Amino acid sequence: NKAGTTVASFKNNLESGYTYIVKDSKGNTVTSGPIGTKFTVEISGYPSTKVTVIVRGDTDCNGKITSMDYVKIKNHILKKNVISDEILKVAADANTDGKISSLDYVRIKTQVITI
Repeated sequence: NKAGTTVASFKNNLESGYTYIVKDSKGNTVTSGPIGTKFTVEISGYPSTKVTVIVRGDTDCNGKITSMDYVKIKNHILKKNVISDEILKVAADANTDGKISSLDYVRIKTQVITI
């Protein structure tokens, strides 16, 4: 999923005929606002499937790419606060090369600066 995608636009891109329930990273049902990393989408009638959303670069699970995200990646690289959560590791790997590195940090920082 891309940063800034809203719950409404996310649902509009899904197949019709099913009921979709979006929950934030704490398990609360959400109906509006951006959809973030670790949000879940429950699909009823498919037979009852639940998927976890990953937004590349969104390490604080708010659906936006902000300075908090690149600070978290920087601290991971410097081993000040290593990201141990597997889903957050995937989100932090912004360039999808299978590792969290300075390339991910630069990509996220550049994205924040240009916003």
